Amino acid sequence: MNVYPAVNVRLRPGRVPIPDLVITQTVPPDTLVVEARLLRLICEITSTNAATDRGLKMHYYAVAGIPWYLLVDPDPLTLYRLDGDKYVEEASAGPGEQLRLTAPVAATLNVDQLMGLGR
Repeated sequence: MNVYPAVNVRLRPGRVPIPDLVITQTVPPDTLVVEARLLRLICEITSTNAATDRGLKMHYYAVAGIPWYLLVDPDPLTLYRLDGDKYVEEASAGPGEQLRLTAPVAATLNVDQLMGLGR
């Protein structure tokens, strides 16, 4: 598995978002668009349009069948697992906490470091 920032992801014909981060198999350097079926995890970092990340994008990613969705929001950081055609919360962590992932990769994410809180 490899981590790639800001790649074009084809969810279906005509729908190609650019998420903040994806985890997938190795992608050749000249690849312009990664197919959603190859992704293990997709990540969005909330910004000025956080409602889109929590709603519309989450729906599109679930319909495309991406097994894991990580939403990086200051409070909380949330990992979702695909259950049928929708995401359910698998784990979350807020400031001063760590989010431990066991799938699709093993990792520990320190919320304060991710958010630049320096705790």
